[in-house]
Amino acid sequence: MSPVAQRAIVLACAAALTACATPNFGEVLVRVDTDAPVPSLVQDLRVDLYDERGTWFDSRTFTTLRSDEWPLSFAISTDTVEPKRILVRLRGFPEQGTRDYRGERYAPRPSFTPPVVADSLEALCAGAPLLPPGQERTLRRGGHALTLQRAQADCLFTEEAGAVAANVHVDAPGTYRFEVVRAVPDAVSGAPLGDTVLFLRRRCVDRDSQVGCNDNIDKANGIYLSRLIIDLEPGDYTILTGGALAFVPADLTLRWTLASAWSEESPATVPAATPVLPRLVVDGVDRTPADEPDPLVTIDRLVEATVRYGEVRTLPVLLAGECAGTMADLLHRQSCIDTSTQLAALPPDTSSQGIDRGGLSRAGSFIASPPCAIAPRAGGVGSDGQTLLDDEVCIPGGAFVFGDTRVSGFERMSGTPRQVVVLEPFLLDRYEVTVARYRQALRDGFVGADDGFSPLSAPDCSFTGDASGPKAGIAREHHPLDCMSWYNARALCRFWGGDLPTAVQWEYAALASSRDHKTLFPWGDEAPTCDRALHGRRPGGECPGTYAVEPVDAAPWVTGDVTADGVVGLAGNAIEWVQDSYRAYTDACWQTRTLRGVGCFEDEAPERILRGYGVGSSSASLNFLGTNAGFAPIAAAPTSGFRCMRRGAP
Repeated sequence: MSPVAQRAIVLACAAALTACATPNFGEVLVRVDTDAPVPSLVQDLRVDLYDERGTWFDSRTFTTLRSDEWPLSFAISTDTVEPKRILVRLRGFPEQGTRDYRGERYAPRPSFTPPVVADSLEALCAGAPLLPPGQERTLRRGGHALTLQRAQADCLFTEEAGAVAANVHVDAPGTYRFEVVRAVPDAVSGAPLGDTVLFLRRRCVDRDSQVGCNDNIDKANGIYLSRLIIDLEPGDYTILTGGALAFVPADLTLRWTLASAWSEESPATVPAATPVLPRLVVDGVDRTPADEPDPLVTIDRLVEATVRYGEVRTLPVLLAGECAGTMADLLHRQSCIDTSTQLAALPPDTSSQGIDRGGLSRAGSFIASPPCAIAPRAGGVGSDGQTLLDDEVCIPGGAFVFGDTRVSGFERMSGTPRQVVVLEPFLLDRYEVTVARYRQALRDGFVGADDGFSPLSAPDCSFTGDASGPKAGIAREHHPLDCMSWYNARALCRFWGGDLPTAVQWEYAALASSRDHKTLFPWGDEAPTCDRALHGRRPGGECPGTYAVEPVDAAPWVTGDVTADGVVGLAGNAIEWVQDSYRAYTDACWQTRTLRGVGCFEDEAPERILRGYGVGSSSASLNFLGTNAGFAPIAAAPTSGFRCMRRGAP
């Protein structure tokens, strides 16, 4: 008997569930159903088989584009008298839901702890880590001033700003170099938001113990980082930073060592050992798949099938949408059954005698699309008689795949890895917040965040005048309110009883809500045109007109750039602030929570996310609405706006 015949083998049945070949000795028909929507969350089924010793001996992938093709089934049979126990791994995943084969092993969701931001000099000094020479440490500067440096050397002014601190120990006398090697926001290329001042103290809490200070490495060429080269005696010191803008958080990376030992390259990290990846070898031939399902978008289930001589049985298995993103632990034979993030041991054998192909599939029953329990706000009129265009749209709840595989390979702009997300219903502004609506808020007592950036004083922005009315001859009341910092935009949404939408909510509303698949654009999959969305208005751009926002209800875009729910202008016109911190999707901040908690929010983030591409973007840029762009939260550009959301239920 051949080696293949000695093992259980898979007999693939057609997707339409035609009968499998009758076995000589025994068969288990594995009937696989899912309650996740097909094909938006589950389009492909990967089947992997392992023998009692855990040896991988077969792998197949089935593609199913229609929910009425489920349940799927395949048969495991044997032509030996001895019973065969087979471990079956079933993974359901969406289109483009794979990654290159890594021989993946179980890995729990990563944990994420936001960087500590001290609220006093005493707390900063008490929590200062020890920074060994030659190593790097990234610390977060908060948005509140904690200490001042002394005017010394080229530090001509005492500047208030948030601070970070690290302790250093000098073993021998010599010339040492201390440097802020990186800052986020960037402090190079003429962008001063990550501006730093670097100073060294003998005692962290004692300003008078300062022994050296440097402001800018090369301000003339736009390098606002700091570098201090100083002769020191042995002892303990604390390196601290300040900066030019007290209210701008930043992530600052510090390094120090003997000046003669300094290298412009970051310290090398020890590469991880290359793991020995499991291979699928059949009859001496390596048949390992080139890819594997990405755990973050996969429903991953383990079951055990026992094939017995003379028996024909059916084993039903449900791939529960609640388990999307929870990886199975193959080594310990545990997987998610029906509760997100929770692993359970292999369940008892639930197979039944005979062939049972089941009835109708449960595909799509995992998550309904509940409507909002709170009625959307109708459009109002200001005290000056001006329409505010502040009406809301209900975005019904649902599930979708967050992210975009078309932008990959970039450290921070990449739309991968994607994740499955479940959303409760929420209310979203139909239009971007208008000038008229902001003017009414000022009349109603709104006071913005004290961040030094306001559209009241910006000459190139849409708002003019004051609470009483616009400048004479300038009528922009229906234009998006641009030039708002993230702080002021969020404060305004909260003033109205809501908040900025999260990145997940924005993307769901723009590309997935009330549709049977995630589309490329808010209106569908048709390519953008100049009449469809307000974009391409740059010198040399493909669309005519000036590089400036237009009224949110202006034709033809008001009927072109509109979602299935009726939300207007998510692709064009102004780009829009959302709540989340700007980090790569590979960061633990995005991956520590699953399904109903996906997001990345930090109280004091150095960068926030703007969604959409707006008036100046090319048609090609609009293809990437599933990705984020990051900007300092005080950024206030003439083409950046926002809209607000509210909870859809009490």
